[in-house]
Amino acid sequence: MKGNWGRGSSGGGDTRGVSQAVSVVLLIAIVALLAAGVGTYFVAFGGEIDEPAPRFAPLVTYDDELDGDGQKLTVTHESGDRIPTDRLSVRVQDAVVHNGSDPSARTRARFEDGAIEAQVGETFRSPDTIELNASAFVAANDGQPLGSNESVDLSTAAVRIVWESDSSTRTAVIFEWHGPNRNTTT
Repeated sequence: MKGNWGRGSSGGGDTRGVSQAVSVVLLIAIVALLAAGVGTYFVAFGGEIDEPAPRFAPLVTYDDELDGDGQKLTVTHESGDRIPTDRLSVRVQDAVVHNGSDPSARTRARFEDGAIEAQVGETFRSPDTIELNASAFVAANDGQPLGSNESVDLSTAAVRIVWESDSSTRTAVIFEWHGPNRNTTT
């Protein structure tokens, strides 16, 4: 006995495989749209995905004597990533110039631009040392190097080594130190 299988009441043709074909076409369309969306994202925003900040293990020593060249902080790169010095800056807050002939005359000190590269070259790597002492600072008020009777006081200072990404879109503090007399509650 022959039946009228798959024929609708309107007398149309065989529709058994239509639902599978529609599913495959829809699946291909969805995959194509997702691929186009992901591709557009990476083309539009791929340049904004920056490299991670470098890491290094510092060895820190602090000399708190104000005599001679004054206080000194040394940061030695013990191990970790090699870091181009043109992407590093040392930010020192609240360092003070101490005048040996007039102890009451205290002005702010600023870490000299380019002092890192002058000390370690183009790359900060193990076992390089960055030294923050009187020769690495200038007087903040006039930008002049410290005189022979002046030293730097780091006891209330905060020191940060800041890395900047190659595209200059991101910075990260990769080292931070606080002087022993720094008030960290403010």
